[in-house]
Amino acid sequence: MLAPLTIDSLPNEILLSILPYLSTSELLSITTLNRRLYSAAVALLHDRLVHAASLPDHELQLECFTPAQRLFSEPSYCQYVGTDVLSVPETDVRSLSELNQLYSHFRPVRQSGGDSVPETASDTIHLDESEPFAQLCTVVNIVKRGPRKGLFLSHVNVQEGLIRTWREWLAKRAEGSSEKAEEEAAPPILWADARQDVGIRFGLVERRALPRQAAVFVMSDEDFPVSYRLEFSELLVRTSRLLVKLEKSETEELTNQGNAIIIASF
Repeated sequence: MLAPLTIDSLPNEILLSILPYLSTSELLSITTLNRRLYSAAVALLHDRLVHAASLPDHELQLECFTPAQRLFSEPSYCQYVGTDVLSVPETDVRSLSELNQLYSHFRPVRQSGGDSVPETASDTIHLDESEPFAQLCTVVNIVKRGPRKGLFLSHVNVQEGLIRTWREWLAKRAEGSSEKAEEEAAPPILWADARQDVGIRFGLVERRALPRQAAVFVMSDEDFPVSYRLEFSELLVRTSRLLVKLEKSETEELTNQGNAIIIASF
C-alpha cells in the first residue's frame, strides 16, 4: 500500500513548481504550516522582492501637499535608487521579519519649465504666528501609463498618510548641524503612517521670516510667521508593501485590458 502523499513527502522539484503560482498573500499564509514551506516561501518572496523593487514597467508617484494645496497638487515621478540589502548578491535573507524590514528608495523629481532634466521635488510651507506645525498630506501610487497622456492602464494606491512638520523640528533642520544629537532631535526622515511603510527624507532648502505687523515685544523668533522650502530628497517605501501593491496593479491591468483609466491630464 502506498504511503499517503504529504507536503513533506513531495520532491523539491514538484514543490518549487507549485509555489510560484501562489500570490504573495497566499505564500504568507502557508509559512505557518511547517518549516519546509516557510523556507521555500521566504526564498521565493526574496526573489519576488528583487524583481519588484524597481517596479518594472510601472511608475511610483508621490503627492505631498498641504491641505490648502490639495486641488492644485501634481504628482512627482519617483526615480528608483535601490533597495537595502537586495543590492548585495551574497546577502542571505532567512526570515520573513528580515524581508519585512527592507525598504526601497526613490528620488521624487519634477520637470522644471522647459527643462528636460528633472529636478528634485520641493514645496513651500508656511507657519502663521504661533502655529506649532504644518500638515503635509502624503499619497503614494503605483501606476502604469496608457497610450496617451493622462491615461493609465492601472492605478493602485500604496499608502495615504499625514506628516506633521513641527516648528521646532523645522528650526533644528534649518540650523544644518550634522552632529548626532541634532540628527536625533530632528531626524531627516518623517513617516506618513504608524507602521512606517512610507517615509520622506527632507532637506531644508531655505528659511524666510515673513513680515509681522506688530513685533514690539517678542520673546522668541518662533512666534513669528515663517516660511520654509522643503526638498523631498528621498522617498522610502517598505518593499514588501510595494510587492503586494505591484501584484494588485498587474491584476488590475489584466482586468482593465482594452480600457484605460482617466486620472488627470498632467
